Amino acid sequence: KQFKIKPAFQFLSVKVSVPRDYSVLGSKKIVFGSRGQGLGQFLNPMGVTCDRKSQIYVCDYFGQRINVFDDKGKYLRTFGSKGKADGQFDGPSRTVEDHKNRILIS
Repeated sequence: KQFKIKPAFQFLSVKVSVPRDYSVLGSKKIVFGSRGQGLGQFLNPMGVTCDRKSQIYVCDYFGQRINVFDDKGKYLRTFGSKGKADGQFDGPSRTVEDHKNRILIS
């Protein structure tokens, strides 16, 4: 018996031009953070997720940490550092909240 698998996601293609015009995606909803190593700044932001409290978690791959913001983009806290012990990272790139409200980082 053969099964047809329907895709769970529908991907959109966006033409990238120089200078880049993102207006086809809609208006900005929130802008936060900047380049740097200070609190609320990023060296290389990667994975982003929101928890059930609407807090935004951003993995900073080269910064070896996670920055947390509220739903308005206000900086709340940072956690993590470079290393292999508990609470330390070696290039955090993805984050997700599980069914027990825990934030998981990979």
